[in-house]
Amino acid sequence: MRTNTRAERDARRRAAYARQRAQREAAAVRNAVREDARAAARRAADAIDALEDGWGGRARALSELDELSQALVKLQREELKLRTQRDELIDALRAAGASWTLLALRTGLSRQALIKRRGVADVAGRA
Repeated sequence: MRTNTRAERDARRRAAYARQRAQREAAAVRNAVREDARAAARRAADAIDALEDGWGGRARALSELDELSQALVKLQREELKLRTQRDELIDALRAAGASWTLLALRTGLSRQALIKRRGVADVAGRA
């Protein structure tokens, strides 16, 4: 019959404590993952509710998104057209002797911004 020494018993005890600690840590990780999944499901449900309340559902929200995107594209085209017309008019007025200060006052832009736009228009015109 073999007798266990104190060192062997202590080693087994430390190993048992280490196993218990590892099991508790693994359980804590599983619980955290499970709680994260629950929280994500709650956020998704809240988002669906918000879509229902604000837009009448997912399909209606997507339809509204399409309409808004198309409207924004039209506005961007119109803005580009108006900017081009403004820049051409500024060029004509400058050629007729209008000062940068007067043009800045009329456009609401700084003289520096007008001059810079003119430099951009020169580069674009050369391309």
